[in-house]
Amino acid sequence: MTKSFGFAIFETTIAGIVVDRIKSDEIRSLLNLLLNRPEGVTKEAIHLALWRYAYDPVVHDGRIYKMITRLKKLFGRADIILNDYGRYRLNPALSGHHSSRL
Repeated sequence: MTKSFGFAIFETTIAGIVVDRIKSDEIRSLLNLLLNRPEGVTKEAIHLALWRYAYDPVVHDGRIYKMITRLKKLFGRADIILNDYGRYRLNPALSGHHSSRL
């Protein structure tokens, strides 16, 4: 997420990855969802936020798991995303995001 304040431009980075430079719209949207919901999100909430139609675990769980796996591979860490009590969330010990000046 790039923000401009006056003449300075800031980009959101997580573990050295610039969010806006992620090529996949779905992966970038998932990451932004996780960033904005530090308490975590359910599979149903992920599905609704990304695809905006009714969630069916038989049909959609595989797609969600695949996206989570792609996001973990992007960061090179399996522990960047936690699944606590059915909610996916960024690992706060590893994902401390910050804005860096361009």
